[in-house]
Amino acid sequence: MHKLSLCCNAIPYDGTLPYVFVSYKDNDAKSLAIIEWLHRAGVRVWYDKGVDHSQEWPAIVASKLKNSHVCILLLSSKYERSGPCIDELSMIKKNQKPFIPVFLSGYTPADSISLQLGGHTPLRADNFLSETDFLLRILSERILIPCRTTAPEAYDPPKQELEQEPKQKPKHEIEDGTKHGFKQDDRHFVRVVKYAVTMVIVLAIVTAAYFRITSNQYTQEESVATNAPQTVQFGGFTCMIEDGEATLLSYNGTKSDLQVPDVVENAAITTVSDHAFEGNTALSCVTFGKSVNRIGVSAFAGCSSLRQLRLANPEGVIAEPDAFSGCESLVAIEVASENYTLTVSESCRVFIIGAESGAGTITEVLTEEDGVVYGRTDKDEATVLYVSNLFPAGEVFTVPEDVTAQDGAVLPVTYIESDSIDENSSMGGFLFPKEIGFSVELAEKIEDLGLRFKYIPGSYSHCWLFTCFASFQLEKRRPLDVNDLLPSSDVCMEAMSFCSTDEAAALADQGIWSKPENNELVYVIHGTLQDLYDYLRSESSPLSWNGCENYTEFGLGTQYDNNGEAISVLLAK
Repeated sequence: MHKLSLCCNAIPYDGTLPYVFVSYKDNDAKSLAIIEWLHRAGVRVWYDKGVDHSQEWPAIVASKLKNSHVCILLLSSKYERSGPCIDELSMIKKNQKPFIPVFLSGYTPADSISLQLGGHTPLRADNFLSETDFLLRILSERILIPCRTTAPEAYDPPKQELEQEPKQKPKHEIEDGTKHGFKQDDRHFVRVVKYAVTMVIVLAIVTAAYFRITSNQYTQEESVATNAPQTVQFGGFTCMIEDGEATLLSYNGTKSDLQVPDVVENAAITTVSDHAFEGNTALSCVTFGKSVNRIGVSAFAGCSSLRQLRLANPEGVIAEPDAFSGCESLVAIEVASENYTLTVSESCRVFIIGAESGAGTITEVLTEEDGVVYGRTDKDEATVLYVSNLFPAGEVFTVPEDVTAQDGAVLPVTYIESDSIDENSSMGGFLFPKEIGFSVELAEKIEDLGLRFKYIPGSYSHCWLFTCFASFQLEKRRPLDVNDLLPSSDVCMEAMSFCSTDEAAALADQGIWSKPENNELVYVIHGTLQDLYDYLRSESSPLSWNGCENYTEFGLGTQYDNNGEAISVLLAK
């Protein structure tokens, strides 16, 4: 009869490299045979061999399960009836550990087990023609790759031990090896000699053939070993090299601004493995080389301090939908092309290197601790790309005069993008520097959202902002059948220049309208631009609409007299 041994010689793995946690029924011979074969095939496995079930088992099993890379469930009717096994399954689900369900031969799961497995498709032993095919199918799971050693043993499946009855001696055989009826004559002696010579020749031929076969076998095994996956550790990284490419398995360092190498051992890093950076709360910014094209399941899960990710592959990159789950601080991902598949939260944006902005072509993305994202341009200037929800709610954003790039270069901030704030922005408003550009759409957003705005009186930023505001208010009062009245930065600059002329002072003293020969309409009032803005927002209008339908743009300027009183000018074309 055939009988599998209940003894498993696999040594439970006890190290820091990725390993497999095996959940099984401890007295199941089929399960033990699979565990031993996985061990012999070069897979790092842990199972509860040698653990005292009455005392230390719960704590040890819980720790080994949480730290594992993947779990294998060897499911059977015995497993289903085992309380500790069901506890392990529940813990696997609670910790959201990836797992491979394996149905041993003859097993049909109960409804409760099927519910626990969810959408996972099991590997059924009954679906395979041989035990060998079944075991090799388990080994082929790609999620097991990080758990394989560099020098696996032979991949032979476990062989069933055959219990044999002791052979009975033939009745005609006597104790000294002679047989009843044997006659020592010459003819019989010759036959015996011939037979012996023949057997020697056959044995020689078989032996020679054996050595030729085994020699070739060893050569092939050496070749396989040469091409076997290689695990490399350096600088807190663990990588697996296979077929000339490298997979980043894990990182256990403490750097906040991390530069991942593009190549390891002459192999390009192309893949970030499942759970590679999971739970690393020290990371703030991670930069990858040009080879990474795939980011695995939960690769950055729980990296709560991660603000920015840089992906430089010009061919594009694909990330699993839950690659960034729990990355509550992630606000910017920099990519090198439009070929990307990234599922991110509403508070995170993807920025493409080479995209155009109001200050030039984006060449680099920079993220500050307050959650504001800047773009470096080909003019070595900076533009405000995004004020994220990390910015303190209700506070006014003071736009800096400059920011520092990754290489240490100091970049002047010259522009604010129109989509830098969301419609649901929680910021309080802006404080503009003396000279900064921004779109009409941004000014409209500021007004629509009711944000506070501060400015340096008399600066270009000051005048341009009110040029936009006044345009919105005047446009509301214009006839519907005329061209839109739009603000113009050129006219705004003309108005600012006009403020410094003697003519402006004369007009200010009179407080009148004037229509110069160049068909420009100039209006001068005493007071600040805020006064003018408030007046424009009122029901009445300072403009006589007779003849004003044809004006399509205007600007605002301001100056201050010797007493510090502001004089505001509206110039329309």
